[in-house]
Amino acid sequence: MSKVDWKELENEYVCGEMSYRALANKHKIAPSRVSAVGKKQNWVKKRDKYRSNVAQATLQNARATDIKNKSQKLNNLIEAADKLAVKLNEALDDPEQLYRQILRTSSGAESVRITKKLDTRALKDFASTISTMNDTIKQLNDLTEDEDKKNVEIKIIEGKKEWAQ
Repeated sequence: MSKVDWKELENEYVCGEMSYRALANKHKIAPSRVSAVGKKQNWVKKRDKYRSNVAQATLQNARATDIKNKSQKLNNLIEAADKLAVKLNEALDDPEQLYRQILRTSSGAESVRITKKLDTRALKDFASTISTMNDTIKQLNDLTEDEDKKNVEIKIIEGKKEWAQ
């Protein structure tokens, strides 16, 4: 009979899904012997701890991926807001911007005419753009605040408050 490598069996049990009996059958050892060694060396507790560690690592990886995805979304929103702000400033720097009218003929040709009358549609478009930028900024803040809110939450358990991280 060959010598049993108990460290190998322990590792196989702790990191795997096999029962003591299945492990004993695989290595052609008496199940009672595997059970006795496993109990003596706390293999069940070690398996539980290992599974807990794996679950925590998986959760941390999922959070890191989620943070990375949200970070990319934030960067995209910031870039879009920056481009929008540049175009808005360019338009507002033009003193004739709100007095310019584009006329289309029946043939589809366009001509531009500067008038003394304020183009209220253009003014509404500017206001809408500013409102959209404001909403974008709020979205940026909400995304970052949501992460902060997730980090600290109040749990009410059995009538008492507990702080959880």
